[in-house]
Amino acid sequence: MITSYRGLHHRYPGFRRLGAPALGVGSDSGNMGHMARLLTALFVSLMAFSTNAASADSVDEILARETPPPGVVFDVDEWDHDALEWAVPLIRDYVNRLRARFPELPIAVVSHGEEEFALMKNAQKQYQAVQHEVEELVNDQVEVHVCAGHAIMSGVSEQGFVEFVEPVPAGVQTIAEYRNRGFVYIVVDKP
Repeated sequence: MITSYRGLHHRYPGFRRLGAPALGVGSDSGNMGHMARLLTALFVSLMAFSTNAASADSVDEILARETPPPGVVFDVDEWDHDALEWAVPLIRDYVNRLRARFPELPIAVVSHGEEEFALMKNAQKQYQAVQHEVEELVNDQVEVHVCAGHAIMSGVSEQGFVEFVEPVPAGVQTIAEYRNRGFVYIVVDKP
């Protein structure tokens, strides 16, 4: 178990303590206050993941319920640009099944890995079918979010996403917010 900065530094050579110049953060209290707020928000989000009881192993578990949950949030986090080619049809099937049973069920999708770049304006030619399918989900009242933080860290502007998806500051935080509202959390895994 690592209990100190020194332990992290030795175990992970690229790790630097907060406030170190490599992070682009000076040591003045204003920047450290911002970093403390950021870390607090991250901690709260992670706690929501670990303590929220609203989860399901499968869509089938939701369909077996007598009453619908407050909503469902699908988590797509792959490190493959092409992942939405299999994930979106799978999500479409889930949405169709869920809405057949619970027509007014709120559903959201959060994409926060490399796959989100298939939803960039400059990827329309390569991912035309995927983008069309995602737009159809949005037209069917499915909220689709992409992680602006991941995009920015990859050197891409959040303005580069297609208009029908909503960039959010942090995908993980957005999922935590849905879970705090009672949404059932389902990770979309490749079949």
